[in-house]
Amino acid sequence: MNPTLPNEAQLKITVFKILEIAYKNDGELTASIVRSHQPFTLSVTSNGTATLTGKVGRMSFNVSEETRSIGFDFKFASLHFLGSQNGQLRYSASFSIGFTSVTFRDSFDVEKFILECSGLVCIVARLMRDRKNKIDAAVRGSSR
Repeated sequence: MNPTLPNEAQLKITVFKILEIAYKNDGELTASIVRSHQPFTLSVTSNGTATLTGKVGRMSFNVSEETRSIGFDFKFASLHFLGSQNGQLRYSASFSIGFTSVTFRDSFDVEKFILECSGLVCIVARLMRDRKNKIDAAVRGSSR
């Protein structure tokens, strides 16, 4: 195996980085696409142009810095998300790197991802969750 090729774990991290950049560019549209329960795609070209496309909209943004920072001969990435079920977002990913292709399937917890990312929508989501938790705690405390 070529030691310069990233492993599957590194590519999964790249998927999260690209999704986080999508949230930073247009958090409202990205959240709508991801939470729509509809299939959507994310593609990245060799020049670093990423396109997120779903039934509720489409957006393009630049991730060239992220593809360069990985340190491999990146050609393209194609990700197909199957929509979320029970809070899990399933996807299949195909990365073309140099003369080889790496394909894998995975899933992740959408709510956890949104609450852990650093974009404005993610910050608001955390504040709303914390506010709801405080209200719930206050209601439980006053019912005693």
